[in-house]
Amino acid sequence: ATSYLWGKVHLECKQYQQAKTMFNNCLNMDRMTYQADPSFEHNRDIAEDYEWLARTYLELGEHDNAINCVEEALKINQSGPDKEHSQILVAVSYTHLRAHETP
Repeated sequence: ATSYLWGKVHLECKQYQQAKTMFNNCLNMDRMTYQADPSFEHNRDIAEDYEWLARTYLELGEHDNAINCVEEALKINQSGPDKEHSQILVAVSYTHLRAHETP
């Protein structure tokens, strides 16, 4: 939880490399938690990590990594009983498309 909060703080302060490190830490920890207890709730935590990483990658201009994160989060959310993060994913996808528009 601490890495997650610090990641959000770094993202808000435009410290994108630090945010990337924190959200990757969250992803690794949540993956280990899911391996120990493969519930949808823990899998959804992983999807949320991917969503925050996607936002961070967009800010860093790493659009391919952002797309990969969105795709991973979508796979998880589409396999679960609810779609609570779908609006966030649509927003991230839209942001990505806007970043690639030609002037």
